[in-house]
Amino acid sequence: MERIKCKAGMSLMELMVVVSIVSILVAASIFGISSIYGRNQLRAVANDLYQSLVYAKAETQKTQSDVYVSIQSGDSWCYGGKVVSGCDCSIAANCPLFQMDSTDYPNISVSSTGLVSGNLIFEGVRRNVSAAATISILSSTEGQVDISVSSSGGISICSDSLSEFASC
Repeated sequence: MERIKCKAGMSLMELMVVVSIVSILVAASIFGISSIYGRNQLRAVANDLYQSLVYAKAETQKTQSDVYVSIQSGDSWCYGGKVVSGCDCSIAANCPLFQMDSTDYPNISVSSTGLVSGNLIFEGVRRNVSAAATISILSSTEGQVDISVSSSGGISICSDSLSEFASC
């Protein structure tokens, strides 16, 4: 009786096919993860700035004092809030109400229109804002979110890029 020998292992061609398929799957998942990461960064900055503006407005109503929100635009952006006088958000711990900067968000930039000397002032006595303004948070890959503050102090957020916000 003759025994049939079985081959153990796999051929070089089979190994190359498996490695190719795994490489394609890894490349596709990295692209998906980086897109999710970019969207989450944009969402985080937009939500934090929106909540900070809402907090500044509430603090104005609570204390009957002016609240200054300092916003510096560009790739090295920052924003911060302080009661009674302005603050420089580029200096660590200079804005006691809230403060955030671009350090943890390298792919996000901020631009603004309507600010007076880089400040948005929620006025305590009149309960309005120094000037209507729009702050745009931009991602290099995921679009932008706009936060608008009306002269009466109304704050709204919108985006044509992220579906969880109202369309602009």
